[in-house]
Amino acid sequence: MKSPIVMKNNTEILKIALSLFSQYGAKASMDEIARVAAISKKTLYQQFRSKAELILSLLELTEKEWGTYTEKLESSEDNPLLLLIGFYKYRYDQIIKLNSLFLVQSAKYFPDARDIYNRVSNKTDQVVELLLKRAQDMQMLHEEVDVETLVRCHKTLFRAFMSESSRFEEASYQVFKHMILLNIIGAVKSNDELTLELLECI
Repeated sequence: MKSPIVMKNNTEILKIALSLFSQYGAKASMDEIARVAAISKKTLYQQFRSKAELILSLLELTEKEWGTYTEKLESSEDNPLLLLIGFYKYRYDQIIKLNSLFLVQSAKYFPDARDIYNRVSNKTDQVVELLLKRAQDMQMLHEEVDVETLVRCHKTLFRAFMSESSRFEEASYQVFKHMILLNIIGAVKSNDELTLELLECI
């Protein structure tokens, strides 16, 4: 007697697709996704009409998770610099999970995916600026620090990290730490206790 066929739901398929996209970028095929999901290609296309729709669904889910996380940051009254470092580390985890190559390729080849990428990027800049301005208002930053310029610098550094992260392999977090996290310390007003607290968080 044959075992009953267990249909995978969209969430399960998206997890499998994410695993393949993280390995091969957006070039991972629908054939490969169906094979790893142990479903027919016909079944896959019944749930996602195209590869573009599957990628869009995956990125919409990521955007929703991102929005939930940033909402918590915006309403938090904790140390804004510690929140910023935590946010950057969360962002790093997302880049590694999704694969920077997949993100770049999706934004390049799928217009709707590019819209999501831009929304998340703009929201990220707003949150970073909000936290840095809070830190500035609390006199945690050097007086000469221009928050808007610092946000632009961090955005440029993140783009550089994303474009090169696949080459860093096991050392990627150390590169990320030196490119971005330790960069925050340089903007902090001389305060041994605060600096030590930030370094411990990093």
